[in-house]
Amino acid sequence: MTSFNHYSFGSVANWMHQVIGGIAPLEPGYKAISIAPIPGVSTNWRLTDAGFHLKVRIPPNTKAEINLPGTDKKEIVGSGLYEFHQLT
Repeated sequence: MTSFNHYSFGSVANWMHQVIGGIAPLEPGYKAISIAPIPGVSTNWRLTDAGFHLKVRIPPNTKAEINLPGTDKKEIVGSGLYEFHQLT
């Protein structure tokens, strides 16, 4: 569990690891872990000298709102694989 000096903060981080990340401890100290990602949903982002790069995979019969950092622009996309680039 990630600690932020108060249980309420640590419990949120714990929830993020287990639900969003699909990573949960099976034994104390993460000596054994469970990996259970949500099928079909993936993101990959990089910040380089050239700018911000985002790849997303949206599962069938699903839509997603894409919010790129530093902008107010929102884009709704359907199922599929998408790439977004913000050049610096």
